Amino acid sequence: MNFYRFILDEIDANRTFSLIRFGDGELQCIINTSTGYGGGNADGDPYLPKLGEYLKKMILNPTRADSFHYCLNGEYFKGEVGKDLRKKGSWNDKIKWQDAYVFIEALLDNKLDEFISRLNKNHSVLVGAKYMHKVDIDFDDKIEIAQRASFGESGRVIKELDEILSEEKKSIVVFTAGMSANVFVNEAFKKWGTQHTFIDLGSVLDSMVESRIHRSYFSQLK
Repeated sequence: MNFYRFILDEIDANRTFSLIRFGDGELQCIINTSTGYGGGNADGDPYLPKLGEYLKKMILNPTRADSFHYCLNGEYFKGEVGKDLRKKGSWNDKIKWQDAYVFIEALLDNKLDEFISRLNKNHSVLVGAKYMHKVDIDFDDKIEIAQRASFGESGRVIKELDEILSEEKKSIVVFTAGMSANVFVNEAFKKWGTQHTFIDLGSVLDSMVESRIHRSYFSQLK
C-alpha cells in the first residue's frame, strides 16, 4: 500500500500513529558523532554529540510498536554512508523502513493538501520555529522552539504538550524541528503512546512560508 495513502487512511479511521524520519542530516549526525567531526546540516543545524548518540540509540534499540513508523532516505543511505554506519555498529537491519520522502512526494504530486485538510479538520498542534507559525493551516495550538539546535528543548516541549493534549480527544502533533524532530516524537510516544499521533513532517511547510530555508525540490513545485 502507498505509505502516504496509509497515513491518510489512518487519520480518517481515527487511528493514531507516530512517524520519524532519518534523512541525510540525521544519518550524517550519527556518523560525525562517532568520528568527532562536528559540523552541521545544510540549514546550519549542528551535529550535536548528544543528539547523534540519541539518534543512534533509536536505531539500535528501536521502538517496537506497529503504530511507530521509521522512515529512511534510502538514496542517501546507499553506498558509503550505509557501509560506514554498519562498520561503526550504528545500524539495525531489522527495522522495517518506510520512505522518508513521503511528504515531499505528496507535495510534488500536488497531494499535500489532502494531509493539510485533515490537520484542519482534527485537533492539531504545530511544534516549530517562530517563522513557521505563520503557515496557513488551522492548527489549534502552536509551540515555539529554536530554529536550530532545539534538541535540548525536548523537556519543555513535552511539558507544554502535556498542558495541551487531552485524554478525551485525539490530537495530531506535527514537528518541523530539523534533526531534533525524531527526539520530540520519540519522547512524546514514550509518554502518550497511542493516545495521539506524532509526526516528523520535515521541511515541506517551508515551501508555504517566507523562509531562508530552501530545498532543491522547491524548484520542482508547480
